[in-house]
Amino acid sequence: MKRNWIILGLLVLVSGYILYDQLIASDADGTVVSAPVVGSLVPDFELPDLGDRPVEVGGETGKLTLINFWASWCQPCYNEAPDLQQLHAQYGDRVQVIGVNATSLDKERYAREFVDELNLTYTILMDREGEVTKLYNINAYPLNLLVDRQGIVREQGAEIDFETAERWVRTWSDAAEEDGDL
Repeated sequence: MKRNWIILGLLVLVSGYILYDQLIASDADGTVVSAPVVGSLVPDFELPDLGDRPVEVGGETGKLTLINFWASWCQPCYNEAPDLQQLHAQYGDRVQVIGVNATSLDKERYAREFVDELNLTYTILMDREGEVTKLYNINAYPLNLLVDRQGIVREQGAEIDFETAERWVRTWSDAAEEDGDL
């Protein structure tokens, strides 16, 4: 009986540590790391695109940016990609769509096949070392962030459809027009 309590106690302790590590992780310097939340400034980063050209993301862009974190093995990512392509095609003048592939958790070949199969023409970046995945504390796919012209996260969601993405873009485009930011 006593042995069962010890095992149960150890399981609770280990589970608590894992939960803490996943939800409230910290960098080596002790800085708390969490996924960007609505209202926060998006962390800047630079990653290569499919042609290995460096692309900078973050800061003031003068345009809305939808950042989509995805992996080729993620079915919801596959489901939403055509809707993101439609958003890019219809609203490319208002919003920059950027897909960030979790290449460190994926196979680059499969990521490229995913892009080719779905005829994606929006910007695709490759997180080969997992640096951005860690920076943004991504632990589930997909994750979508709508970032305004000043680099502030305005919307956040998991799998989204075209109607949701369109509503986000219209809401924040209209807000920018009212503020005179367009």
